[in-house]
Amino acid sequence: LEVPLDMIPENALENAKNLIDMEQSLIVDEKINFLLTSKKASSSSHAKSMLTNANITASQAGAAEMSYGPGGWTTTQDSLESLRLELETLQEATASLRRKN
Repeated sequence: LEVPLDMIPENALENAKNLIDMEQSLIVDEKINFLLTSKKASSSSHAKSMLTNANITASQAGAAEMSYGPGGWTTTQDSLESLRLELETLQEATASLRRKN
């Protein structure tokens, strides 16, 4: 069941985007300053590199445990169950695409 969304003014979306960008910048600056003041990083670019690598590692570790099924994204330690959910999802997507074409 699809429910149409109300129209959101363009300026409200732009303001929300600007707020998110500012918050992200503040958070990154805070992390960089922590790495610099704790002497874990020797420069701002070194700190950014460290943060990027930590983010990549965390994303890969988290993604390895995630699978998408009928109920959405789930975390499971059972690889057989993950494969079963992935197969069901792919079969549903394939069936949906066939119906559209």
